[in-house]
Amino acid sequence: MASHRLYPFWGHLTAALRTGLPQNEITRGGCNPFEALYAEPARLKEFLRAMTGMSHTSNLAIARKFPWSKYQIAVDVGTAQGELIAQVALAHPHIEGIGFDLPEVGPIFEDFMGANGLSGRVKFVPASFMEKPLPEGDVIMMGHILHDWNLETKQMLVRKAYAALLATRGRRVYRLRKHHR
Repeated sequence: MASHRLYPFWGHLTAALRTGLPQNEITRGGCNPFEALYAEPARLKEFLRAMTGMSHTSNLAIARKFPWSKYQIAVDVGTAQGELIAQVALAHPHIEGIGFDLPEVGPIFEDFMGANGLSGRVKFVPASFMEKPLPEGDVIMMGHILHDWNLETKQMLVRKAYAALLATRGRRVYRLRKHHR
């Protein structure tokens, strides 16, 4: 991905500095760089593998250092192949995982979970995080997501994450109250 996708954008550094505008796929007439990446299956696979490669060390640290024993359901928003949720689930067998990404990612995610022996514990939810609510969970993770968007979009995504956490907590509180009556 660095050679095929990212390196050529550096040729437009002067334009980026002069205009302050991104120099990615948007300059080729698209409004969203991910539309171009997701439109071609080979580029999509390359991009998702690259996301796994550049995130692996951080994902291992998140899986090791976060207090997962306090939680049951983890949601990985913009999951790509699912490397983050896979590392968490592999390190913590009690965690149920959800990978949330565009439908085109589904088969690649499912293959990755199968290769890691997680097909039964980690599921894929296909949707756009721009258009749909996030799946409910105890922990909402967004690796390499927020930096891609403007402040307004970042705030919207954080509000969606907060709503998904509140929904889960509310449901658990209801279950506890119902159970203790």
